[in-house]
Amino acid sequence: MDNVETSTYHQKSTILIVDDIRSNQEVLTSLLCTDYQVQVAGNGIRALEIAQCHPHPDLILLDVNMPQMNGYQVCQRLLENPLTRDIPVIFITSASDGESEAYGLELGAVDYISKPINPAITLRRVRNQVLLRVHEAKRKQAERRLKDSETYIRSIFDATPDAMLISDEQGVITMANQKAGRLLGYPISELLGQAIEVLVPERFRAGHPALRAQFVTLEMSRPMGVGCEVKALRKDNSEFDVEISLSPIQTEQGLFFASAMRDITERVQNAAKLKASEERFRRMSNNAPVMIWLTDTAGEPTFVNQVWLDFVGFDPAQDLTHKAWLNIVHPDDRVTAFTAYYQNIEAEQAITTEYRLRNANGNWRWVLDKGMPLYDESGVFSGYIGSAIDITERKQAQQLLQDKERMLSESQHIAHIGSWSMDLMTNSIAWSDETYVVYGVTKELFVPSEKTLFELTHQHDRAAMKAWVNDCRAGKELQELDFRITLTDGAIRYLRGSGGLQYDEMGKPIRMVGSVQDVTERKQANQVLHQLKAMIDISLDGFLMVDLQGNVLQVNEAYAKMVGYSVDELTDKNINQLKTLEEPERVNAYITKIVSQGDDLFESRHRHKDGHIIDIEVSAAYLPEFQQFCLFCRDITERKRIELDLRIAATAFESQEAMVITDTQSIILRVNKAFSDSTGYSEDEIVGQKINLLKSGRHDAAFYAAMWESLLTDGSWQGEIWDRRKNGEIYPKWLSITAVKDSNYVISHYVGTHTDITERKAADEKIQQLAFYDPLTELPNRRLLEERLKHGISMERRDGRQLALLMLDLDKFKAVNDSLGHLAGDELLQQVAKRITAKLREVDMVARLGGDEFVVLLEDIAKPEDVARVAKEIIADLTKPFCLTLSDNIRIGASIGISLYPQHGDSPETLMDHADAALYQAKDAGRGCFAYFSEELTLAAQKRIYFTRSRLRIFQIAGILGLKVF
Repeated sequence: MDNVETSTYHQKSTILIVDDIRSNQEVLTSLLCTDYQVQVAGNGIRALEIAQCHPHPDLILLDVNMPQMNGYQVCQRLLENPLTRDIPVIFITSASDGESEAYGLELGAVDYISKPINPAITLRRVRNQVLLRVHEAKRKQAERRLKDSETYIRSIFDATPDAMLISDEQGVITMANQKAGRLLGYPISELLGQAIEVLVPERFRAGHPALRAQFVTLEMSRPMGVGCEVKALRKDNSEFDVEISLSPIQTEQGLFFASAMRDITERVQNAAKLKASEERFRRMSNNAPVMIWLTDTAGEPTFVNQVWLDFVGFDPAQDLTHKAWLNIVHPDDRVTAFTAYYQNIEAEQAITTEYRLRNANGNWRWVLDKGMPLYDESGVFSGYIGSAIDITERKQAQQLLQDKERMLSESQHIAHIGSWSMDLMTNSIAWSDETYVVYGVTKELFVPSEKTLFELTHQHDRAAMKAWVNDCRAGKELQELDFRITLTDGAIRYLRGSGGLQYDEMGKPIRMVGSVQDVTERKQANQVLHQLKAMIDISLDGFLMVDLQGNVLQVNEAYAKMVGYSVDELTDKNINQLKTLEEPERVNAYITKIVSQGDDLFESRHRHKDGHIIDIEVSAAYLPEFQQFCLFCRDITERKRIELDLRIAATAFESQEAMVITDTQSIILRVNKAFSDSTGYSEDEIVGQKINLLKSGRHDAAFYAAMWESLLTDGSWQGEIWDRRKNGEIYPKWLSITAVKDSNYVISHYVGTHTDITERKAADEKIQQLAFYDPLTELPNRRLLEERLKHGISMERRDGRQLALLMLDLDKFKAVNDSLGHLAGDELLQQVAKRITAKLREVDMVARLGGDEFVVLLEDIAKPEDVARVAKEIIADLTKPFCLTLSDNIRIGASIGISLYPQHGDSPETLMDHADAALYQAKDAGRGCFAYFSEELTLAAQKRIYFTRSRLRIFQIAGILGLKVF
């Protein structure tokens, strides 16, 4: 047990002492515990564990000479780990030679203290390193804070919505944000270091330095470009209008300028557009489809467009007066037509009136006249501008509209759709009669409001309802909302609501309006449709929906799998691309027939994506309301094949395939020559016998029960079965049995056909052998080894045991191959395989990876030393002479690399890699030996073998001398 002591002191640096001698631990602890928090580790492994724990030690005092892992190895491991590489290490050792100290410092140690320990020197060196550690930590913390501050400022700079540039007193750009780069068309890196004049059009550059020098004298920032044209130049030499705000920044490095730049191209363009708007207005007015007019403050017309003149039949050259206008207004409307205009001069609101006006044909026409008061720049009323449209047809339709409103109310009742509105000023809600019916309440007992509406809404849908109402009130474009309500009797109903805003003449929203419909039955119907769709999607039959032109609109996975396409590929195809061997006339005849009679059942042929043909039975239905065809397709390729086989069998019973016909009692009625050749029974010998005469005895009663169940249920059975020939030989065959039914669908006979598959079974076994075994040595190959290794790891992990992997490479094998040829090399590999196998248990495994590489898998290993024994025996056995056809004294050797589970890895790949690495260690050690992946295990095994040999030699000498050894 490691001796680990920990002394904790608040806000003290932590020193980790690593020494395997307790007295040394105590001396150092006593020396350091007053000023530092001390941790102690008795070996290198424990030291590495403590060093990785948070908080990490501030300094490690590391003894060099320790068992298992010396101080140099511990230091190396500390430097390799990112968590511990920054912890300073001071070596403490009795070896005081310069070479050892230099080696320790090369490894990364910061100092070297020799034993016996000098307290004053030790304390001074420890204090120096701790102070260096503290100062370094503070320096890194300050750097992090500075970096975080710079990042924060830079983020704010880049997030500024305007383009920002920082330039020095000479006009050189030192900083720029992303907005500036995008606005000016430069990458940020290209802007930096440029003179600010590069952004000024060439015609203005000469005076720019003087303006900058003049700006230095200003005390505050001022905008440039407000009310005057300031041009900027992009990288592509295109100019644009900008508004620039400049601010001087006085720093220790000198004077800098901060420039905020905003693109005002659109503003300048709008000003130009405004200047031309008056001319455009007149041109547009004369081309507008409505009557447009202007008056002065006294109501005298100052302008009417051509549409107005054409409507009333006035000559454009004729002077138009207010009196002339009144003369063409209907006498009954002259008093009221313009009253509102005189009464609302100061109201600054649109005025809408309706009156009758005589047109050019002398007919009275209703017009809707809408005018707005105009004001000059001083806010003084200057007249009216208005437009008028002919609403005679609208007037005539008003009565019809009232009738339609009554019809709408009745329609709402029939369709179970209610309407509603909510005044945005008062939040008062009005419901149609049908809305009360939809919600299951009465006018007498229920007052609609937002509160009562939410109370009726199902508690799980109230949040969605509130969000929907808020979006509607905000004028957002809405989707329909499906929600639930709870009736007074507790019943749940599904409703669908729609709504939007209604605006007044000024475009101001005044109310929300919408409708609500009971969709409970539709929801239920949709649920049924979803269920039907799910049934179609999981159906074994293919399903397609196509239009009249044959374009595939919908398809299920079963059909896609049937023809080898994906669902997405099929939705881009036409049904004619899938059909084959059918003329267009025949396809059109199908379509005409289905449309006329509504449905049809027929057979077709479709082409698989890979090109082969599939026989399809199609059940088609025409949906006239959608003008689409619904097609259910069943792959009958196999059925067609069987039907063809039966037709051929009816005319060619004496084929090459063995056939037998029995009655329902399994009495053989007829066989063909192929059957006699296969079984050895002649027709005279077998007819009249029961079919069970051929039973091999290999199948149990359950097998035959399942066969008869399939025959009685499905009318057929096929599968592999073992039967017996007349000579007693048992052989495999592929048997197909089909039930023959009479006109009443009662089974009358059974027809069986079989094929002798003895050769195929042998071929399958040969393929299996080639897949998992080396053809030369008949040892397992890499594939079988990996499967066995995975299984072994799983079993050993479960049982808490270990296994070993031995990677073996033959020494001098290439010389045999080169001198005697490949046949001799193959013969040698076969003998090597036998020798290795002879040294293993039945539960162990040896595999050939290729060439002269072999791998041995030892499972259920009690201890690592057992693996060394096996490796030594294999090496010793393979150094013995081999007797080959071409030479009877061939000597080779072997090197072995060993990896252990779980010590050296927990996956097949890791164990193989580590065994391979150990093999290279064995070769580097001189060949003819073994090596573990872990150096310590190799040394321990070699010592143990040496000790065993020494003891054996002592016993041999004692026996010779007649001595007894205890």
